Amino acid sequence: MTISKVNNASAALNKMMLSVLSMLSILLLALALPIFSTLIVFISGLGSIFLDDVHTIEQLSMNLGFNFTTSIVSVFLMLPLLQYYLSAKNKENIVNRLALKSITLTRLIMTLLAVLTFSLFEYFIFRLGIFETPSSMLDFLESIDTGLEITLLILTVGIVGPFFEEIIFRGIAFYKLEQISLNPTFIILITSLAFTLIHSQYEQIEVFILLFLSSCLLGLIRYVSGNLWYCIFGHMVMNIIVVAENFL
Repeated sequence: MTISKVNNASAALNKMMLSVLSMLSILLLALALPIFSTLIVFISGLGSIFLDDVHTIEQLSMNLGFNFTTSIVSVFLMLPLLQYYLSAKNKENIVNRLALKSITLTRLIMTLLAVLTFSLFEYFIFRLGIFETPSSMLDFLESIDTGLEITLLILTVGIVGPFFEEIIFRGIAFYKLEQISLNPTFIILITSLAFTLIHSQYEQIEVFILLFLSSCLLGLIRYVSGNLWYCIFGHMVMNIIVVAENFL
């Protein structure tokens, strides 16, 4: 009996250590790719396009053209790394391990209803003044006044960003944690915590809470559906709604 308990405790400890190591590697990937993308953009000479009237790093980070370009580069840098992170032999393995499966209309509608419900909840939380919109976000949105800027914002925040983040967190991270037979609840919580931590640009704890809850919802969708596409589309809809709320 004692030996059995020791073995169980050892197995639980091994799972915990593997979980921590897996998430550290994923966080490193999520943080490193944008940095390398920035370096590539400037080394290639593309960076000079965005330097007009830019005098600080903060101004550069709010430049939509720069953000869109580095986001695209990050996606292209991520693609060849998928084989390594997923221990995949070929493209078919990568697709299967990311859970990129066929979409059904019924599940897509259910996903959209869940996402729209959460977005409505989030909308009223801010409109009723329970949570305050981050001042940095308000300043950023107020600086956008052209059709091109709005288009770049939607492409970056509403399309490319969600695709990149879902591949990493509900794709790679979810798969790796499943491989060590971790409880689905813990997988959802751990990936959501990691997802929340990379959004360090926000200051209010309330925003982190909402990010964590939205990520848990996407994690639940990933677990229930077994299909990453629903998470990708759900994340895109969430972000596009947030953008639309500020321009309507």
